[in-house]
Amino acid sequence: MNVLKKIQKFSVKEFIFLSGMFGLFFLPFIYVWAGFPFFINEDLAYVALGGVIPYSDAAGYYAGAELFLRTGELDFWNMRRPLNALLLAVRLKMAGGSFQGALLLQAALCGLGAIFFAQTISRILGLKAAFMAVLICFLWAQTYIPTTMTEPLGLFWGLLAITLLIEGVYSERTLVFGLGMVVLTVGLNTRAGPFIILPLFFLWVLFSPLFKERKKWIFFLIAGVILGFLYPKALLFLYASPESGGQMHGNFSATLYGLARGGLTWVSGYEALEGLGITSEHEQSLWLYQESLRLILENPLNLIKGLSLNFARFLKFFFNIKYVLGFFSYPMDWTFFLGIPFVLYYYTLCGKSFVTQYKNFQKVIDIILIGVLGCFFSAAVTFDSGGIRTFAVGMPFIALALVIPFAKSSENRTIFLPRQRFFLIFVALITLGAGLLLPAVVVDKKKAVSSSERKATKIHQETGETIIEVRLLKNYPFLNVENNFPKIEGRPSISPQRFSEIKNLEVFFLREDLQKLKSRSPYTLGLVLDEMTQKFFLVVGPLGWYDQEGQQKTQRLSLKHEVGFSDNIYFLQKIS
Repeated sequence: MNVLKKIQKFSVKEFIFLSGMFGLFFLPFIYVWAGFPFFINEDLAYVALGGVIPYSDAAGYYAGAELFLRTGELDFWNMRRPLNALLLAVRLKMAGGSFQGALLLQAALCGLGAIFFAQTISRILGLKAAFMAVLICFLWAQTYIPTTMTEPLGLFWGLLAITLLIEGVYSERTLVFGLGMVVLTVGLNTRAGPFIILPLFFLWVLFSPLFKERKKWIFFLIAGVILGFLYPKALLFLYASPESGGQMHGNFSATLYGLARGGLTWVSGYEALEGLGITSEHEQSLWLYQESLRLILENPLNLIKGLSLNFARFLKFFFNIKYVLGFFSYPMDWTFFLGIPFVLYYYTLCGKSFVTQYKNFQKVIDIILIGVLGCFFSAAVTFDSGGIRTFAVGMPFIALALVIPFAKSSENRTIFLPRQRFFLIFVALITLGAGLLLPAVVVDKKKAVSSSERKATKIHQETGETIIEVRLLKNYPFLNVENNFPKIEGRPSISPQRFSEIKNLEVFFLREDLQKLKSRSPYTLGLVLDEMTQKFFLVVGPLGWYDQEGQQKTQRLSLKHEVGFSDNIYFLQKIS
C-alpha cells in the first residue's frame, strides 16, 4: 500500500512538475519558428536573423561546428570556447545534420539540467521556490535557446554545478562536491563570466565552520578547479588546428584593454590593432595584454574608473523592472523610473528573507551568496562587454536568491535520494565524456574531389556564374519570408514586415540589404557552407530543398550577385 501511494504521488505531482520544467525550455521554438518572436530583443536579433539564421557570433559557432565535422579541427574562433562548437557538432551528427534538430537537443540539455535542479531545490526550499527558480532561469534563457550561442550550454553546466555542490554539502560527500567544482569550472570556460565565484568558494571552505575535515574539502575543491581548467585544454590539444592562431578566451584581452583605457568597450582593443599587421589572434592577444599592463602601470586610476563605470552600468540594469520581468532591456525610460520602488522593495524583501531564513537554510544560502557575489564582482569586469549574457553559469545562483522569500522549511530538506544523485552524476560525467571523446567519432573528413572542382571552375569560366557546392541543403538553417505563411513541415516562416522591423537591425551592415529583400517576398533565406572553399554564404531562394529529400550526394548551386546587395548575399539561379 505504501509503495502504491508513493507511485501515485510521483505520477500525479512530481512527474507532472518535472515534465513541465523540462518542456518549458522548448517554448521559445514555438514563437520563433512560427514567425512571432514576441519576446525578441537586442541579443536575439543580434545573433539570429529572423530568429533563425545564425549571425555574427552565433554564425561563428555554427560555422566552427560544421567545419569540424568536415575537417576534424577547430578554427581560431572556436578555440576561445571549444566545448560549444564540439558539442554542437555532435548534436548536428545525432540529428542527421538538421540545424533545428540540433537546437532541440540543446533545449533538452537545459531541460534536463532544470529537472535535477528542481528536484534538489524542492527538497530544501519547497516546490514553489523550485518552480520560481526554474522559471527565472527560463526567462533569462528563452532569448538564447533558439541560437547557437554559448549561453544555453553555460546555463546547463550552471544548473548541474549548483545541484552537485548542494548535494555534496548536504550529504557531506566531498567527491560529489569536487565534481560540482569541475562542472562549474568547465561551465565558466564554456560561457566565460563570473570566474570570481571560484576563489569565493575556496574562502568559504577555508573559513566556514560547516566543514569539519577541512583539508579534505579543500583538496577536492582545488582538484575540481584544476581538472575544470585542464578539460578545455585537453579539447584544444585533441581538436584545435595548430595553424589557426587562436587561444582560449582570446577575446578577453580586448575587454581588459578597454578597462585599462578608462572604461572603453572591447571594440577599442581591435581599433588599436588596426594597421599593425598582426593577424593571429594569439599574437593580437599578447599585444593587447602587454599594452593593457603598460596602461595600468602608467595610470592605475583609469582601470579603477573603467571598473566603476562597468559596475554602474550593471547596477542600472539590475534595478530595471524590465530585467525582473524577463525582457532584458535597460534604457532609462519611464518604466525604469516607475519600476524602481517595486524592484527596491523586492530586493529588500529578499535581503530580509536571507537573514530570517539563514538558520533554516544556512548551507544553501551560503552557496547562493557565493554565486551572487561572484556575479556582482565579475560584473565590474565583464558587464559592458557581454552584458547579462556573462551570467549564464551564475544564473541559477541568482534565481535562487530571488526566490528565498518563497522558501518553505521542510522536515525532509536534508533527505536526498541516492538514485537521483546517481543519475545527476551520470549525466554530468557522460556529458563531459561526450565533449571529450565523441567529436573524434562524428568527424566526417571530406576528401578533395579535384574533378568536381575542375568542373565547377570550367562552368565559371564559360558562363561567368558563381558556383558553390553543398551537401544536404535541406538541413541548413533557413527561413521562409512570406506574407501568406505556407504550411510546409519544418520550414520556419516570418513575414517581411516582421523581418525588417526586428530590433537592433540598424547595427547590421546587412540593414539595407534586408530592407530591399523585404520588397522581394516571397523568398527563402539560408546560410550554406561551400564544400570547396569551406566558406559560408547567405543565399536567397526559393531553393527547392524539399525536392532533394533523401539525396546524399553533393549539390551545386549557381549563384549571382545583384547590384545594391552586399557581397555575402547570393541570389540562386539553379540547382544541379
